[in-house]
Amino acid sequence: MARFVPKTGVNGIGFRLTTLVQTRLIASLQLLTQHFQAREQGEQRKY
Repeated sequence: MARFVPKTGVNGIGFRLTTLVQTRLIASLQLLTQHFQAREQGEQRKY
């Protein structure tokens, strides 16, 4: 299992990049959902 995710080398860098992209995508999705929920609540308050 230790060789499956090498910490050094090209594979390690690629793994780190993919994890970074995934975490950023998840964070941006969460921010988007929060933003839309806040907009819906704001529109509901107007009426």
